[in-house]
Amino acid sequence: MTLRQSEYLRAMVLVPMGAAALAVCIAAHGQTPAPAKAHVPEFHFPTPAERAAIMAASAKERDRELKLLGITAMQPPATAYDVGKPGNANYDEAKANPFPRLPALMVFNNGEKKR
Repeated sequence: MTLRQSEYLRAMVLVPMGAAALAVCIAAHGQTPAPAKAHVPEFHFPTPAERAAIMAASAKERDRELKLLGITAMQPPATAYDVGKPGNANYDEAKANPFPRLPALMVFNNGEKKR
């Protein structure tokens, strides 16, 4: 058995597979292989046409999801500016209930009190 064969066997047995391949390459050629250069795409902002296509695809996907979930209308948001509208925020203290009817504490649903 030659020296290179013994190095190859030692590399295959004692070293993990990635390092083993590197050891074989070094033993065979006497140098390390050049690392592969990763392809990194360049970043660019979308053009107005690309942005419009992205927005259209997003709207179509949102409509598909709403239809899939059975949602036909969204609840209007709360607003303080549209007085009289259903979503208007309530700031009238006369409409507030300072003493709401709260359930009895430590009582089961059947009326029995907890011991």
